[in-house]
Amino acid sequence: SSHEWNFGFSLINLQSWRNLDILDRYEKWMKANYHYHIFPENSLTYGLGIPLLAMEHTISCWEVETQVTQRDGLGYVSKHELELSSIGAHDLKTSFVVHYDGFSKPWDPKADEETSQMYRWVLDGIRATDYPTGMHKESIQEKPKTIVFLSEYNAGEKWLLRTLDKHPDICATGEHDNPRFGFPYSAANPTKWRQAVYERDSRLNSGCAFSFISRWMSKITAQPEKYCGANPRWEPHLEHHSQRLCYFYNTVMEGRNQTKRIMYKKYFESFRNLDYQALPCRCGVGAKVLIQNQYSEWVRYKPTEMEIDTYELLKETGTSVIMFTRRNRVSQYLAQFFHENAKNVTVDVDSMVKQITKQTTRLWYVRNQLVSNRIPVLHIEYEYCAQNFEACSRSLQKFTGIQGIIDLKTAEFEDLLSAHPSKLVENFDEFAEALRENELDRFIPSEQDTSFM
Repeated sequence: SSHEWNFGFSLINLQSWRNLDILDRYEKWMKANYHYHIFPENSLTYGLGIPLLAMEHTISCWEVETQVTQRDGLGYVSKHELELSSIGAHDLKTSFVVHYDGFSKPWDPKADEETSQMYRWVLDGIRATDYPTGMHKESIQEKPKTIVFLSEYNAGEKWLLRTLDKHPDICATGEHDNPRFGFPYSAANPTKWRQAVYERDSRLNSGCAFSFISRWMSKITAQPEKYCGANPRWEPHLEHHSQRLCYFYNTVMEGRNQTKRIMYKKYFESFRNLDYQALPCRCGVGAKVLIQNQYSEWVRYKPTEMEIDTYELLKETGTSVIMFTRRNRVSQYLAQFFHENAKNVTVDVDSMVKQITKQTTRLWYVRNQLVSNRIPVLHIEYEYCAQNFEACSRSLQKFTGIQGIIDLKTAEFEDLLSAHPSKLVENFDEFAEALRENELDRFIPSEQDTSFM
């Protein structure tokens, strides 16, 4: 048997390298791979397999007495996960080597500030022995502007959010540069929808969901000693949520039960401040605009004192709104039936009319409420962006204050339907007649209409 070898960090004895003729062995294995196709040459297996074979029986492991310590995982393992593994500032500061083997390199402006700081200290000529004490809290020059992205299901909202998230100055979900710690699209949902999913989910970004947090605040309030006392007892798959949930309870909730309205307000404040002690999801250090996705279905018409008042919250925090909708409500309605390449369907026309009417009324009401509360609103439609990408880009740039937002010419648009509705709906004539009878004929697509896509 032989020790395995990886590129991470190696000390090479050049004299032994020459004596063992490693270069010749390496070239022989490369030629053998070329002739016999052992590994695909564009694969990671090739990059690691050839040197492993070439250096077989020539590799030694670190000796403990050398005190050469190495830390791997930087660039994809966050500060929170390092702390969960009992690795703190002192361990990183005293390591002989810190290996940024993740996708987020320390020279990237959106890299994690706390773990990439050492790289910047080296560039500044600071010796390891003189590193400032402790891991610095991420510092953002100016507080980012917060925008709520208010949309509807099947409106193409995820397409635009993903596109915006690609801009280095915008954090729409945070998934583009850090998919493991991006905000879930439904994180801000104030209801218990998907709560059961988050309860079973051990991923860290589940801890960014308001429904998950509010559920646990109720549990911790009922048994504070069990969860946040001297000897806390958590289920193993939820232990990594414990520190943040207890912080939220003790600091944000001030150790007592609160109304849903107050709890949501504090949750929104944690998002706006990028409080990573409360929420594990991350945005790049240089983010100038934070965008939180919400759906109009979550907004209450006339909230009670105990319920969330979205308009009050937006007004108090000075938050702007991008209202993103789909003009073609027929394709938006039908999209729910055609996931996973479903075949043609027969539509319940009464249900269809009721849903389209409800959505149209709700949209009109929400928009009027935003305007009456003097909340800055940019209302754009999916079709407008798809057909007038330059004008759509200019509108988004002016509203957000960020230049060079998106190149919609190359953006991947979301096709809701694979064909014209008349080709997909078995009872299309009855479908169209029901829309006419309810004065919704403006939504009936013509034969030449391509906006159903």
